[in-house]
Amino acid sequence: MKLNSLKHFGIFISILVITALACYGGGAPAVEPVVTQPSDSPVTQSDSLSSSNRAKLISATVQILGLFNQNGELIPGYVGSGTIISPTGLILTNAHVASPASQGDVEYEPDALGISIIVQEDKPAVPSYIARVLAVDGYLDLAVLQITETVNGTSVDPSSLNLPYVNVGNSDNVHVGDDLNIFGFPSIGGNTITFTLGTVSGFSSEDQIGDRAWIKTDATISGGNSGGLAADNNGNIIGVPTIAASSKDADISDCRVVQDTNGDGTIDRNDSCIPIGGFLNGIRPVNLAMPLIQAAQNGRQYTSPFSQSGVVSEPGSGNESATKFAWLDTSSTANEECDWSNDIVNSYG
Repeated sequence: MKLNSLKHFGIFISILVITALACYGGGAPAVEPVVTQPSDSPVTQSDSLSSSNRAKLISATVQILGLFNQNGELIPGYVGSGTIISPTGLILTNAHVASPASQGDVEYEPDALGISIIVQEDKPAVPSYIARVLAVDGYLDLAVLQITETVNGTSVDPSSLNLPYVNVGNSDNVHVGDDLNIFGFPSIGGNTITFTLGTVSGFSSEDQIGDRAWIKTDATISGGNSGGLAADNNGNIIGVPTIAASSKDADISDCRVVQDTNGDGTIDRNDSCIPIGGFLNGIRPVNLAMPLIQAAQNGRQYTSPFSQSGVVSEPGSGNESATKFAWLDTSSTANEECDWSNDIVNSYG
């Protein structure tokens, strides 16, 4: 399907897009960096994230829109987060954000993926690009996207993008007690970038993956943050925020509904709750994404090595939503499965 425009965003969005492309679309062509397997050499983590590294991480965090064709217009159905990992527009995110079909939810597969970038940290991200999936693993709940065109349908030469990006770190060098810097667009934070500081609380295993299948953290990961950026104090991505509850038996001591996250004008059980305490979230270590990243960069088809590539035993919440977007209903608590709906609650713009 040829994607000509996102008509429903309106004229004011078009103006913002022009501004965004002026900020990030120009400059000399960038050479695609080769993302190699992380070194096993120990890396000393800084005591805290510097302001320059924080600004870099903010610029490289994107909002991903699941777009659905309705009467010739592309309407946002859900949102998630992602991280630009190369200046040529490679984006790392969750599979349930990029391609719900990879986890068996074929009916919720979007017609296109919109990419919104940050122009100012205190402003909503600006819809600027369309991306396609290059590699996806439903079991790991990871995916790699490539920006291919602007929202106006103009094809993009990836080598000319020169986008801000984050270096890929080594998640095997992460230890209990280390700082975690999490960036994304949670539904409880509106449409602007949200930063959360957390700590590595431990690790969880899976039979097919091993001891470091998950990084556990006390940082809050709510709907919309899925697929975003978890970085160390050196400014490297070391994981992808994925699940709200690190295991099936994880307890939520207090999870309160305090904000109208679905934008229906009422604060009720249909809104996402905010965990107050006793809550552990899961981050997929970035080392598990390396085969997908390398396949995407080398133009190779990625095939999951896991026996249940289309099914995840403890999937990401799928709880992606944002105020003023058309979105799919969320559950009343963060660790319950989503009650997906085809009803359009609201439209953007």
